[in-house]
Amino acid sequence: MRRTWLTTVFVLAILWGLAVGGNAEAQDTVRISAARSGWYHVEEQLFVGEGEVQIEAGDTFITGDYVEWRLQTEELLVSGSVVLRQGENELTGEHLVYSVAQGVGEFLDVEALVDVPKATSPVFLRTEKVTIAEGKYQMVNGRITTCDLDRPHFHLAVNEIEVRPDDKLIIKGVTYYEGSIPLFYWPYMVIPLDDRVSDFIMSLPVIGYSSTEGYYVKNAFDYYINDNAYGTINLDLYSKLGVGYGFKHNYSLGKFGSGKLGAYHIPFSENKKLSADFSHEWSSGPWRLVTTNSVEETNDKRTIDSRSRLSLSTATISANVQGSYRENPGTNQKKSWEYGGTWRQQLGQGLRLNLTGSVTGREGSTLVRMVNYLAETTYTRGNQTWGLAVEQEYNPDLLEEGAAPTWRSVNRMPELSWRLSNPRLASTSTPLPMRL
Repeated sequence: MRRTWLTTVFVLAILWGLAVGGNAEAQDTVRISAARSGWYHVEEQLFVGEGEVQIEAGDTFITGDYVEWRLQTEELLVSGSVVLRQGENELTGEHLVYSVAQGVGEFLDVEALVDVPKATSPVFLRTEKVTIAEGKYQMVNGRITTCDLDRPHFHLAVNEIEVRPDDKLIIKGVTYYEGSIPLFYWPYMVIPLDDRVSDFIMSLPVIGYSSTEGYYVKNAFDYYINDNAYGTINLDLYSKLGVGYGFKHNYSLGKFGSGKLGAYHIPFSENKKLSADFSHEWSSGPWRLVTTNSVEETNDKRTIDSRSRLSLSTATISANVQGSYRENPGTNQKKSWEYGGTWRQQLGQGLRLNLTGSVTGREGSTLVRMVNYLAETTYTRGNQTWGLAVEQEYNPDLLEEGAAPTWRSVNRMPELSWRLSNPRLASTSTPLPMRL
C-alpha cells in the first residue's frame, strides 16, 4: 500500500479530466484546502483533510472540520460545523455527503436562514436532514420560526419541506406551536420567496376580540396546485357571528392574462354576510385590459363596485374605453355609473385629433344623467395653433345630492380658435399667449 502524507497546509486542485481518466471535456476545478493536515491515498484515489477545511467547486463553497474526497466517484464527505453556500443560499449543519458532478447530496442536522421579500424578519429553518437535488432543498422533520432563540416562543413543526430558491417553500404536515403547546394543523402550505409574498404571505392563526365579532380565531390554510393556481382557504370562528369561511385564489392563464378571485360567507349569524371579488389583467402588444369587481350582501343590503378599462397605446394613438358601476344603499348615491372613452391621435405633423365622450349618472332621491363629449382637432405650426371644437361638459357637482353649483354646463357648438404662443413685440418675445 502506497500513501503520500502531507502535513500543515494542503491545497489540492484537480481538473475533472484528471479525476476521471480519459475524459478530456472541460469541467470546473475542485480546490480543497486543509489547515492542519491532509493525506492522499493513491490506490483508492482518496484525499483526507482536517482543520479549517475549505472546498470550492463552481458556485459551491463548503467549509468544515473534516473532509474526504473520492476522485473516482467525485463525492465529498464533510463533517464538523459544515457550511454549504450555493449562490446566495447558505446552509449550516454537522454532516454533508455531496456529489460535485451531479449536484446532489444529503446534509444532516441543518439550520438555514431564508430572507423573504417584504417580510418584517427572516425565517429560520431547522431540520434533521436536507436532500439536495436539481437546485432544490428537501427537508425532513423540520421546524420553521421567525424567532431566533434556541427555544423559540413559537414555531411550525413540519414533516417535509421543499425549498426552491428564489421561488417558494412547499411544506407538508404543518403543526403550529406556542412554546411546546400544539395549537393548529395544516396538511399543506406554500410560502413564496419572491415578490408574490405580498399576495401570499404565510398566515398563522390570529386570535383577538372586537365589539362586532366578539372573540375570534382566524385561520388561513394555504394550498398549491402549480405556479398558475394557488391560494388560501379561510376558516374563522367568532363568538358573536359563528363560523366564517371563504377562499382567495390566484390564477394565471398564460397569454389570456392572470387574476384573483375570492369569496367569504358568514351564514349563521343574524348579520349574515356574503362577499365575493374578482380581478383580471391581460395585455397583448399595445392592448391592455384591467377589471376589478366586488359584491357584498349583509342583511339583504347589497354593495357593488365594478370597474373595467381597455386601453390602446401606440406611437400615434392613445385610446381607452372604460366603465364603472357602484351600488351602495347606505349612501345618498344609492347607485352611480360612468361609461365612456377617449381617442387621441397624431394625424400628421402638427395635426392632432381628440375625441372624448362619457355618460354619467347617479340614483338617489332623484335620478340624474349627464352626457359629456368633446370632438376637437388642432393644427400647430411654429408658435401658432388653430383649433376646431364641439364640446358639452356638465358640472360634476350636479351629481352630489343637495348640491347647488354656480354653473351647470359648458357648451361649444362649434368653436374656432387661434392661439399665438410667445408673441413677439418690437423684436422681443413675450411669455403671454394670445388667443381668439
